[in-house]
Formats: sequence, C-alpha cells, structure tokens
Amino acid sequence: MKTTHFTVLSLLTAVLCLPGCSLVPEPKADATRHYVLALAPEQTPAAVAREISKGKPAVAIRPIDLPAYLHARKNIVIRRGANEIVYHEFARWAETLEDGVIRIVSERLTATGSVSGIARLPARSARDCDLSIRIVECEGVIPSGGGSPAVRFSAEYEITIPGAPAVRRTFAAPPAQWDGKDFSALASLLAQSISALADDIAKNLPAEKVESRN
Repeated sequence: MKTTHFTVLSLLTAVLCLPGCSLVPEPKADATRHYVLALAPEQTPAAVAREISKGKPAVAIRPIDLPAYLHARKNIVIRRGANEIVYHEFARWAETLEDGVIRIVSERLTATGSVSGIARLPARSARDCDLSIRIVECEGVIPSGGGSPAVRFSAEYEITIPGAPAVRRTFAAPPAQWDGKDFSALASLLAQSISALADDIAKNLPAEKVESRN
C-alpha cells in the first residue's frame, strides 16, 4: 500500500513539474469594454472658431430625467422587438448616461455659440433660463422581424424663462443604421443624436440675455 501511494505521489509530482502544466486554471482576460459619448472633432468647442457672445443667455441644466431601465445600470441597452430589453454584459458606459448627455449638450451649445455660459444645477450661478431634458429612448434596436439594426433616440425638453411661457418641445433623432455588433459605433451614433438634440434646443433658446434673471 505504501508503495502504491508513493508511486501515485511521484507521478503527480512529475506531472506538476512538466513545463506548462498546472492544475490551477489561468485567469481569463476581462472581456468588458467601456464606452463614452463623444462629439466628432468638428463639433467640439475647440474646433469652432467663434467667440461666445456675452449677449447670449446663460443656461442652467437641471438633472436629466431617464427611464428606469436606462437609469438602473451602466450596461449599454439593446431593445429586441417592442418589449424586450437586453443589458449587454460586456459593453458598458464609462460614465452614467445622465453625465454623458449633459456633457454632450453642454459642449454642443457652447460650440454653436448659443450660450454665454452653461452650468449644471444645483450650482449657484446666475442664469437666464433653465433647461430640463427627459430622455425617452437612447439605445440600439434589433427588430424582432429580422430587419436591419438601428439606433433610436428621442427626448422631450423644456426651457423655462423668468416672466415668459415655458418652451416645450419633443425631439426625435433621424433614423440611423447600425450593424448590431459595433458598440463603439453605437456610442458614436447616439452622441450624434444628442448633438442634434442640442442643436434643436439652441434654436429655441432666447436670442439674447433676459433682463430679469434668477
């Protein structure tokens, strides 16, 4: 019996000593990838040779209102058909979607010269109007009937100006095709949609500073 135990132990030791042999599995590489919303270089404030007019309104952005299914996680959302939501396991936002939307809107409003300043509430800064945004959709879409994958983005916003009626608008980005696999491309297309939202907001901002300020 002792001889048998010794033989088994010797064989096991010999196997462990062989080059490249191990009973402990090697750790797998993390397949998770993180993405950010980003404007194209020509859309950024640094690329626009336009001095921001001091006569333009100062805008304060309120916290973004997101649907619960977009607010709950950082996973990038894919909608399959009309009702199924898929949180992609390995594709995630590097920041909250709220932070990304505010950043893109702020950068684009600045780039277009539509504002003299922009701040995020509850910052205590003087402003001429408040901007509220409610995101309705912000995702990749794979039709259940086998159609081409696409990008879907829509939102509602309100511009509140002291002493004037609030401006309320609904915005839907133009349809954009997506291959259903490239999440970097999806992030880029969503950023373009948010930039288009900012351009729509710019058209409805006051043309100049408001006399009565908050």
